[in-house]
Amino acid sequence: MWDNKAEPVRRKANPNRIVSLDLNPNRIGIAVLEQKDKECKPLHWAFYDYPELNRKLRLAPDHPDSLYQRNKRVYELSCIAKEVVALADRLQCGTVVTEHLNIGTEDHGKGRSFNRAVNNQWTRKGFILPLVRRLEHAGIQHVEVNPAYSSKVGNLLWGWPMFIPDPACAAVEIGRRFLQGDPKSSKRKDGGNQRKEERQAQASQDAEVRAEWKRVWNQLQPKSGDTPRCTLSALKQKFPEACPSPSPFKSPQSDVVRFEPARMAPGLRLCMRKDL
Repeated sequence: MWDNKAEPVRRKANPNRIVSLDLNPNRIGIAVLEQKDKECKPLHWAFYDYPELNRKLRLAPDHPDSLYQRNKRVYELSCIAKEVVALADRLQCGTVVTEHLNIGTEDHGKGRSFNRAVNNQWTRKGFILPLVRRLEHAGIQHVEVNPAYSSKVGNLLWGWPMFIPDPACAAVEIGRRFLQGDPKSSKRKDGGNQRKEERQAQASQDAEVRAEWKRVWNQLQPKSGDTPRCTLSALKQKFPEACPSPSPFKSPQSDVVRFEPARMAPGLRLCMRKDL
């Protein structure tokens, strides 16, 4: 339930400070960035990990345990949305940037586990809808950015060099694109479904943007040793001192684990590279 009659809260916002999100079936990355003099500084990053909510139960969809898991997943995602908006409001961020996702329910050619996670377990509406509604109430702008190659570029340029694990480093890359002035960014005031013609036009535009980012990725010419994801397990093996620590989320009954850095280096800056 959501009360739309409540009056929006007036707030002061910094247009050069944003919150960016990277969405995945089992985790959500978040980064807070601020732009100054053509450079952006990551003020905070974290990621929410919840694979237990997507655990395969091997039960019928109408089984009580399956219904409980689905309802708990939607509830936990709504709690994450509430915390994201509270963070953006507390830090006086002017915009929350998310990925523009246009993934249909189909066989993606990457196995049954991948199809199950993307088509069935990834409740994007259960997160995006409450997020957009709370942002509108708080007076915070919501913008979508094309996420093509954001994970690869984020891991290569910001993940390993800054010890920011995936998907938080992908969130940094998404925020950097918006601050740099991504021409493909678009405002979205609600989480409603688009018409068929709009979806087809957007899919064609997304294909063009993806081709552009593919050329950028080829220009970077990454080595095989530089391209692995900066996952939590890989970070523990190579640089255990830089591994983020879990922090409590809501209650002990929650299946969501929030990972945050022990500290942020004060001099970190992300240069606005012209080739990106």
